[in-house]
Order: sequence, then C-alpha cells, then structure tokens
Amino acid sequence: MCLRAVILACALALVASGANAQAPTFEKILDRGGEQVTGQDLAEMLSGRTLYGHSFSAKVRFTEYYAPDGRAYFDAGRGVTPGTWSLNNDHACFEIGEPAPGSPNPCSRLFIVGDQIYGIGYDVRGDPAVSFRVESIVDGDPEGLAP
Repeated sequence: MCLRAVILACALALVASGANAQAPTFEKILDRGGEQVTGQDLAEMLSGRTLYGHSFSAKVRFTEYYAPDGRAYFDAGRGVTPGTWSLNNDHACFEIGEPAPGSPNPCSRLFIVGDQIYGIGYDVRGDPAVSFRVESIVDGDPEGLAP
C-alpha cells in the first residue's frame, strides 16, 4: 500500500477513535505488529506536512509543521516555537527550542500500528519510550505556523 493511503487511513481512523491518554509500551507496539516508517516513506510522511498529536510525557496536544527545507514549527497551545527537523538513520530528529540540560535524545522512530502512528523516543537513560501519538497528518501548513 502506498504511504499516502496509509497516512490517510491512519488519520481518518485516529480522528474517529479520539485521543487515548495512556501510552502503550514500546513492547506492546512491537507485539501488535508495529512497523517502523523508514527512508523515503519517513521523509514523505513529514516533509511539507502538519502533524497533530498528543504527547504522553508532557500530557499536551501539539501541532507541528515540517517545512521541506528542514525548518519546523511546534505549537502546544503556548505559541509557536521554531526549530529544525532532519532524518538520521531512519529516525526523525526534532530540535525545537532550547534543549534542557539532561534532555533525552531529540530523535524518534515512527511506527504504524494498525490505524495508529506512534513516536518512539528515548528516555533520559536511552531506553525506548513511547513519547507521542500522531492523531492526524495533513498536507501543507493549514495552521499558519511558519512565518
């Protein structure tokens, strides 16, 4: 199935299912057949698109726009914070604002599990941790996050 069809199917199912405030474990994602999005599929999933999601660790909803030139814009309801994004070894790396000392690695792996997309980041010990769920993905910057 092409990535665009998977993204659309996931986004529609996520909107219909509503937000789940509890994060599944990384092991559960793998047990449920989670497939990592890699390479060109990962670039196509992010570049020039806006993601709407829920952060499990910060317990907030967020909106992120990933410009094709590597700039990123993040909003969790407190105003837009600019940053950058890049791909590194099938990880999506996000540098949003100033990292706090001792912050976990800013890179995540994205997994599709059925009709849901999860971001697997790393905790301060470097262990995999489910950090966010993508609720929908749309083309462009409909929220006007980029200046």
